[in-house]
Amino acid sequence: MKDEKNLEKTSMGEPPVEHNPEDPTTWHQLGLDHLQREEYIEAEKAFNKAVQLHPEYVDALMGLAKVYEGLGDAVRALHYRRKAHKATFDNDKK
Repeated sequence: MKDEKNLEKTSMGEPPVEHNPEDPTTWHQLGLDHLQREEYIEAEKAFNKAVQLHPEYVDALMGLAKVYEGLGDAVRALHYRRKAHKATFDNDKK
């Protein structure tokens, strides 16, 4: 039954998070899938999980910025754009 559920999610374009729940790229991809469908709350949860697993994940931080832009929250969108910019800058210094 669980495999059928994963196949169902995969066929809908969602990565099967159950296979690798500790992989931030899987959560990021799930966030992108939700964002594309304008499912902002689900996208927010997925991007937040990616950032929780990898705090300087620039693409996930930018995903959160896009979520908040979609929700009309310019202040939070700017906050996450700045965090992404800082993470990029900090990673370049390493």
